[in-house]
Formats: sequence, structure tokens, C-alpha cells
Amino acid sequence: ELACWGDHFEVDKALADPGYLDSRHQLLDKYGLKCFAISNHLVGQAVCDNPIDERHQGILPARIWGD
Repeated sequence: ELACWGDHFEVDKALADPGYLDSRHQLLDKYGLKCFAISNHLVGQAVCDNPIDERHQGILPARIWGD
């Protein structure tokens, strides 16, 4: 399972860069690993939180923060 934060797996890059997924697969292959799931737990924590406050700023993408 790859985390969708830090440098493990960046969803925005996967959508925008045609070579990004291949680069992630190559990195996993290099170490004999496979990925069967991705994890987006941090952003999911903000779905039902009320209020959304400064604690969330570090885990929400800039395009969502303040929306």
C-alpha cells in the first residue's frame, strides 16, 4: 500500500504526468515490490471534521485548503 502523501505517491502527478506511474512501477520493481492499494487516509480525515481549521492545513492540498 502506497501512501498518498510525502514522496510515496502523488495523485496530482499521476493524473498530469504520463510517465509518473511508470516511474513508480520501476521503483517498486527495482526492489522486488508490488503495489495493490493506495492510501489517502490523511485527506479523508477532513471529510467529516467540523470545523475544518489550521490542524488540517498540513494535510489538505493547497487547492482545497480554505475552500
